[in-house]
Amino acid sequence: KEKENEHRLLVSEANLRTAFDNTDTIYILLDIHKRIVLYNYKAQQHVIDYQLNDIKEGICLYELFPKDRWEYIISDLDHILQGNSRIGEASYTDKSGKERWYDARYSPVINQDQLISGVIVSLTEITKRKNAESEALNLISSLKKKNKDLEMFSYMVSHNLRAPVAKIMGLADLYTYEPELVQGKELADMITAEVSNLDIVVRDMNNIISIRDANIRLGERVDLHHELASVRQILDEELFKSGAEIITDFHKPVFI
Repeated sequence: KEKENEHRLLVSEANLRTAFDNTDTIYILLDIHKRIVLYNYKAQQHVIDYQLNDIKEGICLYELFPKDRWEYIISDLDHILQGNSRIGEASYTDKSGKERWYDARYSPVINQDQLISGVIVSLTEITKRKNAESEALNLISSLKKKNKDLEMFSYMVSHNLRAPVAKIMGLADLYTYEPELVQGKELADMITAEVSNLDIVVRDMNNIISIRDANIRLGERVDLHHELASVRQILDEELFKSGAEIITDFHKPVFI
């Protein structure tokens, strides 16, 4: 009977060890002195991946890490040994330089006498989840930017295109209803000027869209006086009606 019980105990221990070593979670069991009592294969592999000091039973957990982290780890374990649990996220850089994230849990071990006999540390990798969260945040940021670009595009359509289109329509109406007020060549010249302004606006809008889509920055030599003249021509009617005045103070050079 005793041999049978011993056999069952060995089988049970072997089954538990097999499950313990084949889980995706890192487990390290500590005693009340913060010494390592038990650890699984995943913990051993973790130590190798992150080039920590060799893990073995009997050493203190903080001895796995560089000395500049000992004080923090000891303080953390003292907090757990007072009966507190801690759940958080931790990141490590592996030997290939890749950052990997873990769900980290530290809990006190309570024995049958309801006394704290140690600490159980478990780490489960969540790098894929963190990367997915990061990608989602980047997507949201990109969508917000595109939405802002659409708002700007709408503003450009409603304002920049309105002036030359309105003037062309006005000239067409003038020729239709009061042809005697304007000569053919004069009308053609005015329409040509407004069509040219409209073409500039359309090309500028197309350039803005192309540059934003390509996510590139292009340089261009700009004559401020020429640009101002174009703006004055587009806004001349509005400036006349409102009595507004454009005041400039260009410092040399006038090209940027």
